[in-house]
Amino acid sequence: MARIWFSFLFLTLFHQAFSQDPVFMEEVNFARYLEGKKIYKEAILQYRQLLLLYPESGYADSFHFSLGKLYEEDLDVENSLFYYGRVSKSGGLLFDESVFRRLSLLALQKKFSEAETLLSSYLPPENCLKAEYDFWKSSLMLARKDTGVKFQNSSCKQNNFYKNSLDKHEKMVLSGSKKSPLLAGTLSALLPGAGKIYAGKPRQGITSFFPIAFLGVQTWEGYRHKGFDSPRFWVFGSLFSIFYIGNIYGSAVTVRAIKKEENEILQTSIQLDLRLSVRDLFRAK
Repeated sequence: MARIWFSFLFLTLFHQAFSQDPVFMEEVNFARYLEGKKIYKEAILQYRQLLLLYPESGYADSFHFSLGKLYEEDLDVENSLFYYGRVSKSGGLLFDESVFRRLSLLALQKKFSEAETLLSSYLPPENCLKAEYDFWKSSLMLARKDTGVKFQNSSCKQNNFYKNSLDKHEKMVLSGSKKSPLLAGTLSALLPGAGKIYAGKPRQGITSFFPIAFLGVQTWEGYRHKGFDSPRFWVFGSLFSIFYIGNIYGSAVTVRAIKKEENEILQTSIQLDLRLSVRDLFRAK
């Protein structure tokens, strides 16, 4: 126990020694000034120099956090993620905010699986950060179309935003296309154009039917008159095969494209709400 108290006393005095160093504090204040004036490049250089010259100052978490914010403001996502990630758990609220800012940057890149991994390693305190954590966890589940969301209401002022966002995205997941590319291709194989009608593109289905039907009739007529020796049969038969197979493939691709578009809209909406929630939470702090 005596050793623990001695270590604590030593670190406290060490921190105070740096805090009372006029040169050190002058350099810190200059960095804060540059940061406040949004002179990003110079502020970044100043903080990095402070970390290099005073690695044991006790201000490392603060400097790392400031560097993360400066790089974020300067649109350098990779460096921002790196410095936010350098904030230690002993940084208290700075650590909590750095975690959510990292999550926000991962959401910006739509790296939802990486965001889930980071979130799973974070244990939030029992306050509005816990509500934010639960909102992120539920939103990331919806991003991969898992509707088993269980979000508990909280007394935090962002609660309505959380609830409305989750309800909106759950409805988007449930109302999304359940159509099968395989079935679309099969329908077009049985009746050209039917797969596109099934996919929700009736005009495309109808317009693709008539050319294929025309080529099919011409192929049959060529075969009926001269059999396999008919040039008409080979010319129109080749064109018919190309259009027929293309229509089958196109029907399957149409369903996939619709699903991809729906998923893109869902993920973009989730991404926006997640970033808004972090911005508003720490703006209100």
